[in-house]
Formats: sequence, C-alpha cells, structure tokens
Amino acid sequence: MNRTKREPVAPIRPSARDPIAQWLDVFTRLLGLPDVERQRIRDELEDHLRNRVDDLMILGMPEVEAVTKAVAELGETADLAKRFKAAHHSPNRRFLMPTVLTAVAGMALAISVFNLGS
Repeated sequence: MNRTKREPVAPIRPSARDPIAQWLDVFTRLLGLPDVERQRIRDELEDHLRNRVDDLMILGMPEVEAVTKAVAELGETADLAKRFKAAHHSPNRRFLMPTVLTAVAGMALAISVFNLGS
C-alpha cells in the first residue's frame, strides 16, 4: 500500500458576519431604547470593542481570541443591557421625583391655606 502524507486541511467555516457586529445586534435588541439612543450606544461600544481587539492583537493574540476576550471583558450581554437601560432612565426618575414632591407640597399648602380661610 502506498500511503502519502497529506497536509491537514483547515476546516471550512461557513461565512459568518463579523462577530462584533453580531454581539452588538443582540445587545442593542435587548436595550429596548429609541433607535437614536440604541445607535449612539452601539457606535460607542463598537469603537471601544474594535480598539480593544486591535490592542490585544498588537500584543500577539490571534484575532478570534482577541474578539472573544474583548467581548468577555464587557460582561454578560443581558446584564450590560440592563445597566445601560437603568442609566438611560435614571435622569427621568431624578426629574420626576422632585416634580411630584413639589406638586404634593403645593397641594398641601393650598389645602391648608384654603382651610385657614374657611
């Protein structure tokens, strides 16, 4: 039998989209924010992730590992989305509470003035 040594063949991978874009797609869907806000956050995170991947590759890490590490450093997708949602809604809550307290205090003052005048 004549056996010839064959070079190992690299596995054929299906063409996939950019893994960073895929992660950002999932993340922005979880945000539940208006499109303009989602796009702003997406652009900011994409810039951060790509810069981090570049940094890791400069240090000698292969691209696939660098992408995986950069995404992992951000944390769990759903948890990160919750934190972004909370940060987005916090200003509204900070504005709402003083407004409600002022309205309640005003109503209490008006009622007490009305009762004194009677």
